[in-house]
Amino acid sequence: MSSGIDKEWMKDKNFESDTYKNGVLNFLTFVQENISGNKHSCPCKRCRNGTGQIDFEDIFVHLMKHGMDEEYTFWCFHGETSIVSLLDQAQQLGAMSNTPREVEILNFPKLNDLVNDACENFTGEPGPSTPNCERNNEGHTTFEVERDHQPHKGKKYERLHRLATEPLHLATDASRHTIMYALVKLNDLKTQYSLSDGATGGILKLLKELLPEGNNLTVSYLEMKNMIKDIGMDYVKYDVCINNCMLFWKEHAHITECIKCGAKRYKLSLRHESGEKILDESGKVRFHKVAQKVMRHFPLIPRLKRLYTIKWIAEKMTWHAQAKSCMEFLRHPRDSSDWFNANILWKQFAKEARNIRLAIATDGFNPNNMFGRSYSCWPVIIQPLNLPPSLCMKSEFSMLTILIPGPKSPTNSIDIFLQPLVDELKVLWSGVEAWDANKNEYFNLKAMLMWGIHDFPAYGMLSGCTTQGYHACPICSEHTPSEYLSKSTKCCYQKSRMFLPQDHRYRYDTSKKTFNGKREEGVAPRKLTGDKVEQLVLVIDRIKRTSLASKDKRSLETSQKRKGKGKEVVVAEEEDFDDDFPWEGGKEDLTCKDFSRRSILFDLEYWKDHDTRHNLDVMHIEKNVTETLLGTILSVKGSSNKDTIKAREELEKDLNLKKHLWMQDVEDSDKRKMPQAPLALTKEEKLIFYRSLKSLKVPIGFSSNFNNNVSLQPLGFVNMKSHDYHVIMQHLLPVLLMHSFLDDKPLYKAIQRISIFFNVLCAKVIFWEHLVKAKKALVEALCVLEIYFPPSFFVIMIHLMHHLADEALSARPPRYRAMWLFEREMKKFEKWSRNKRFIEGSIANAYLLHEASLYAMEYISEKGEGTHKRNLEEYLDDEFDESIGQRPLSKGKTLIQSKVQYEQARRWVLFQYPGVYEWKSKFESSIRFQQGNKSKHRVDDFIPWLRDEASLESE
Repeated sequence: MSSGIDKEWMKDKNFESDTYKNGVLNFLTFVQENISGNKHSCPCKRCRNGTGQIDFEDIFVHLMKHGMDEEYTFWCFHGETSIVSLLDQAQQLGAMSNTPREVEILNFPKLNDLVNDACENFTGEPGPSTPNCERNNEGHTTFEVERDHQPHKGKKYERLHRLATEPLHLATDASRHTIMYALVKLNDLKTQYSLSDGATGGILKLLKELLPEGNNLTVSYLEMKNMIKDIGMDYVKYDVCINNCMLFWKEHAHITECIKCGAKRYKLSLRHESGEKILDESGKVRFHKVAQKVMRHFPLIPRLKRLYTIKWIAEKMTWHAQAKSCMEFLRHPRDSSDWFNANILWKQFAKEARNIRLAIATDGFNPNNMFGRSYSCWPVIIQPLNLPPSLCMKSEFSMLTILIPGPKSPTNSIDIFLQPLVDELKVLWSGVEAWDANKNEYFNLKAMLMWGIHDFPAYGMLSGCTTQGYHACPICSEHTPSEYLSKSTKCCYQKSRMFLPQDHRYRYDTSKKTFNGKREEGVAPRKLTGDKVEQLVLVIDRIKRTSLASKDKRSLETSQKRKGKGKEVVVAEEEDFDDDFPWEGGKEDLTCKDFSRRSILFDLEYWKDHDTRHNLDVMHIEKNVTETLLGTILSVKGSSNKDTIKAREELEKDLNLKKHLWMQDVEDSDKRKMPQAPLALTKEEKLIFYRSLKSLKVPIGFSSNFNNNVSLQPLGFVNMKSHDYHVIMQHLLPVLLMHSFLDDKPLYKAIQRISIFFNVLCAKVIFWEHLVKAKKALVEALCVLEIYFPPSFFVIMIHLMHHLADEALSARPPRYRAMWLFEREMKKFEKWSRNKRFIEGSIANAYLLHEASLYAMEYISEKGEGTHKRNLEEYLDDEFDESIGQRPLSKGKTLIQSKVQYEQARRWVLFQYPGVYEWKSKFESSIRFQQGNKSKHRVDDFIPWLRDEASLESE
């Protein structure tokens, strides 16, 4: 072809002009004349010939919507093959000596996509509209573009475009080995092999030295980090009152004092820091005005929109709509009743499969480690739930949204810090426009917050409910079965019999040797609905403001008049209260012990309609239960042992129960001793327990090396982690206690049932029938523990086990609602806090680098390394399989079987098939009919008989 093709229309910015439309049509005609086939690469400004092949109609839509790539002046992918055009292109670049290589520089499809997506306007503002399509009478598709899309080409775009297109050196492969490619790959290797900053800087210097002179590689790791961070997104800083009273934003963005406590917003610093400078009379800088406390907000909307810019992730985000569901097993939150109820209540939201369901998680950590000074930093993480089981709870999809500064925990002031996030969630409920790379279209993206994931203290902080004292259980609320123990100075939570069926024999046991000497007539309490909780907390809010006004109304009014900050005081009216509200002492007392405040999450329109708004954390409950159980039966020194002298004295003096456990007098002495309790192991049994655990050999990665965690002199545990208690409870405890409690079999059976319960509960796929049976067995097991253990053993974590099964049936497998993932995230944040003076700042910058590198690798990686797929468990099928979770320990080996081994394997496979039982019963009936009831038959006779019967039935 000739190089004289008119291409000036490509520079036309008005995509609706006749010149541009005719140019597009001429281009498509040119492609049809020179290349066979119906699908070709798209040369628009967004695709840049790098997103695969599409048909002519889609190419026309893209060109009318995004415009033609102006740098694509040689149509090498669409039939233009003239060498004259190649020479003309090389002359424009000023590099006639190396024409083919310079032509290749113009085409960086993946890196150009990365630059374009990084510079896209992700602020949540509406983007270009989707063109309207319709077919005319001749069968051709016509398109009407509502408004054009102008790319954002600022300084950031120019800087990133240079990094994406400029080769490391002229001798390198310019189509691949660019500056951006080298820096992103090197940073991924740093993350993968945990290289230090100094080692990475040394590698940069070495590479700079090895490459030919005149190369473009930087030698500074700090400069490398800044280049990569430009690919990602930034965060927003908000000043906070030092007493956590308010956030300086919106209408309060420019005030300098807290409107609640009067604390100063800024402090004066002599050091050189970022902030407003205060000059002296000579014009020199004397002080720097710096905010006393700063919160960092990582906008959620652009991060959710960015998920859909990656094609394979956009496809996986709709998995929940196509996956098959079955009531017999539970494997994903989409199988939950909460998900189903949300689909019924919000049908328009459920109709669009690309709308996102979210979970919120938060926890505190000390970046100075356990031996450093006290400091509590609280990240708030958002986790998408749309993804399939193999991707859903992966670290790569966790999004840090709020970083709450220390040094103290936010406690009930956490709502102050969540305001920007809640505002974003409100916007997401209305919808924002996002680009779907899988379907190549814009759509209205919405999101819904499904539930919260926290440990028990954070549960109370975020929900506003009480998690200690008489009403410590957030499920039972005012009906929590609590009792105060004067000697131990704490509450215990017994009465597991109230969860038993009404006709169970334990309910009628009135012996003081077993239970409390009374008949149990109570029933399991019902959980408060969202509407009831919202109404309750609204009244609590009014009561607080009323009590505040009644304390010193006159001085309050005088102060408000003086400051000009008068506030409206709302008094609680009689109609605000319902008769069945859980007030202590009735309406006259006006004090509720179940909630301390109204959670800010109730500002979300849909929050009150969720059945499960906050989840009990299985990880910490299992850890605390196992630690308490082991500490008591092994008589470990410390707080984990609940069988103490004070516990025995409570049985004798306060409760008058279990006389065989009372303290006994020592002859010829004023001292008293504790009799051996049936729940405690003997010295020989303890030694067997510890030795068995210490010598245990397990596969690599299964658990910690118990040889390092078990001490024989003195007997005890050392540096046990939550996962170690998890392994002991679910896999080892029944075996380790196999030769213990020989005279108290019910106690051993009860511990075994608790182990089975956690094993069933924490499975990757939960069978409904198994979980219901395990729940019934758990209630009986806890009743047995009440017979053997003192009341001080029954801390709130023991009681919360009753509700774990109900939450699993409502919100599905705990692996999607537990803190396992987020505790690992906290460990990562702790590692990132290298600058102990600016802890939050160092975490934020490290997170931006990690996020940008992960995002950039999606455009560079070929096999998934360093991307969102790097921790993908390939053995875990996203469709249900009975072998889920049974990961092989090694690769398979080829074995030659003998005839006997083959027959044994075939027989085993045959008998695992459920349909064979019917044939087996027919076989036994025929044998009895032929030989009588006393006849005996071998299993080997069954297979030939089955073969004959199957052949006859097929005929």
